[in-house]
Amino acid sequence: MRITSCPWFPRSAKYGAHGSGPGGGIVGNTCPIAVPAGSTDWNLEWVVGYNADNFPDVLKAFTDDYSDSAVSQFACLLGATPNPNGSCAGAVASTLSAEFNDVISNARNYKVFFYTGACHTQREDDGNSLSIGGAKPSCDYDKMQQSDVNFNDWVNAWINDSPAWVNVR
Repeated sequence: MRITSCPWFPRSAKYGAHGSGPGGGIVGNTCPIAVPAGSTDWNLEWVVGYNADNFPDVLKAFTDDYSDSAVSQFACLLGATPNPNGSCAGAVASTLSAEFNDVISNARNYKVFFYTGACHTQREDDGNSLSIGGAKPSCDYDKMQQSDVNFNDWVNAWINDSPAWVNVR
């Protein structure tokens, strides 16, 4: 694929994140998040592919909440089917699960920490945690826990490239 334009070209050139091919075209896998011709929607696979091609040895961590309140609002605005409570948290949860199963689980050096909560900004207790099933999970970095793994420990395992750095879902 020969890409002749790159929306982030000035910044990518500055940071050396693209390469020029024959005739001055940008080498396809080096333009940050090049969208294939004819695409009509966004796909996380393009981000994962770019990172795999350009940063294969960098450990990549992705975290979100299954009921992320801000993303849920955007999902509703974009036409997702609301849950009985009016949120679109179900759409967020199913999208996170699908992206993990279809894209991230097979990607080199990627791990996720998906949390049963509704926090959006990572990761401080802002007092806005939403009740989920009667429980009110904490958004506090030091208190978050999923599947018996503390978020703080997971981040440290990522930083230290420890065997304890695993997918938490």
